[in-house]
Amino acid sequence: TTIFIYTAQVKINEIIEVKYPSLVDLQYLSHNYSETFQCSCDNPNILHESFIIIEPQYHQLCSSKLIQQEWINEISLSSGKYLSDDFSYTGSLIFLTLASFCRSATSSLTDALQTFEKTRFPARQILQENIFIDQIHTIIENFQLSSILNFYQSFDLIKFSTQMNLFLSDLFSNTMFSVDNETFFVSSVPQLYENNTCSCDITPSCIDPLTVQDHRINENNSLSYMIIPGLYKGCFLVEAVRQSSLECFYQSSCSLSSKEYLQLPLTFNNSDILLNSSISSRFNISSTIDQLLIKAMTEDWHQNVSFAKYFQQCQVSLCTYSVVHLQGQS
Repeated sequence: TTIFIYTAQVKINEIIEVKYPSLVDLQYLSHNYSETFQCSCDNPNILHESFIIIEPQYHQLCSSKLIQQEWINEISLSSGKYLSDDFSYTGSLIFLTLASFCRSATSSLTDALQTFEKTRFPARQILQENIFIDQIHTIIENFQLSSILNFYQSFDLIKFSTQMNLFLSDLFSNTMFSVDNETFFVSSVPQLYENNTCSCDITPSCIDPLTVQDHRINENNSLSYMIIPGLYKGCFLVEAVRQSSLECFYQSSCSLSSKEYLQLPLTFNNSDILLNSSISSRFNISSTIDQLLIKAMTEDWHQNVSFAKYFQQCQVSLCTYSVVHLQGQS
């Protein structure tokens, strides 16, 4: 007689608890029991500022002497003496406009960052580190894109409002006046740009290259002008500045010539107002100011995300994971 004995293997799922785990414990569990481990957070709402640091890095223009009040004051000494479409008159206004762009970008992003920092990150269950990093980077990227877009859209709203209002530019750069010799009646006509092919009443974005008159004494006592590379005049100052670039202020010869043409007792050295072309930048020296505005005047964003601080803020008191045992049964 032959007797057969059958032994069945029964799977037993054992739940193991780990109370008040350390970060090392969590990383061990995440690595070895990623499918079954769970850690609940006693603090389910964690502020972004407790584990995320974000700092925008602005274009060097925003920290340069070109937008400092001392430089603007010196340039403004020539305003009022010359024609309104000459750099001698508009130079200080251009730098004031650039300064306002930098201030607006800084203010807008600072406000956005303060809101972001006070935003709560839901954390009922602590995330595995790789999943956490991916989620946070997506959140940061979306924040950066939305903050920059909101800033730029605010400028488009200002642009629309300016162009829709039928007021005169302070520079009279969008309107010309003529006087009838017989009736002395004063009439206004739209200013023309681009070889008289662009009218301000039809296209408010009309521009022409900006020139600076040579105020140095010459033998012939004749007038001469220099076109300042990258700078424009137009129907509206802000619109002309947006279409301009900073390329002249990357070039020592261009910057020096502009200063010499002004013939003002400037205390700033040429090197003081030069931008550094060797600094790494996402922009070209010929990039328009509008291209800088599209990025809210930022070059990059410095960011630091700490999983350790996230774990600390989560206040994990209990983790569980399961282990399967095989038990023989006859």
